[in-house]
Amino acid sequence: MIEVYTGATGTVNLITYKDGVPVAPDSSPSISISNATTGTVLNTGTPTLVDTDYEGEYYYNLPSNLTDVDTTLKIDWSYSIDGRSVEETEYLYVTTPYATIDEIAFELGHSSRPEDPNYYSYDKIKSAERAARMMIDSYLGFSLGKFNTSSVSYGEGADVLILTDKILSISKIYENDQLIYDPANNFNISGFDMEITETGYGIRIVPANPGDDISEKEYFDYTGLTKGRFRDGYRYSVEGTYGWNYIPPEIKQSMFLLVNDLLCNDTLWRTKYVKKINSGQMSVELSSLSFSGTGNAIVDSLLQKFKMVQAVII
Repeated sequence: MIEVYTGATGTVNLITYKDGVPVAPDSSPSISISNATTGTVLNTGTPTLVDTDYEGEYYYNLPSNLTDVDTTLKIDWSYSIDGRSVEETEYLYVTTPYATIDEIAFELGHSSRPEDPNYYSYDKIKSAERAARMMIDSYLGFSLGKFNTSSVSYGEGADVLILTDKILSISKIYENDQLIYDPANNFNISGFDMEITETGYGIRIVPANPGDDISEKEYFDYTGLTKGRFRDGYRYSVEGTYGWNYIPPEIKQSMFLLVNDLLCNDTLWRTKYVKKINSGQMSVELSSLSFSGTGNAIVDSLLQKFKMVQAVII
């Protein structure tokens, strides 16, 4: 699994094989990087040979703009060996770490020096961080990263449009596939400003005069947004940046606790679905809750706050 943290410089690697042995291709390979969801090509180039002493080993540095937000990138390699064309595809995941490797090592007292008794390798901590992050995402039902995407909601005849995801900034709004709001190009069919609600799970139409509000008695509204409302039953597609600007402290603390469990093998029995242990001198029976949540009661309690936020309307 190829994973790069958001905002970090990433590198992808290629080894050209023939019959299981690295060999030099007929000419330098080419690389094409695209958005795995939309198929839009984002970058193309030629990888660099790692070392002339090592045939067939190449690397390519990702442009920094490809790791700005969480996304999945499709990597397509093209080359030929002995006149035979070869196409290889792999996927790279750009993700927001809920706690960096340095933060985890400092918090848990791990050393980066192999000679120290509390040493843990970078790769092992990163693997535990990834597993803990996925456990949190699975428990919450959503990710706390940052994504450039769109969300579809339906108007209810009110001045607020409820979104299914937390939004940070608005790029465009479409009403039944028709563009009605594009602030970057000063396009606004309604004439009203738009603002994100306090929780980030909605968009509010700002009245022309402070204190004004829409009249809920105007049931027949043929001018739609010009009356300051999102029309009832109309489909609105909102493009923008969704997610979180920073990782909340409760999430970081949850990460430290889960990573510590993973590195200390506190999850060993639970991952094997063992619910009861009898060693002769001691008998341990695990609560059924340890199999339904993250397995850590403190973490489950800390994360409950974020599960409840999803139920808040505005």
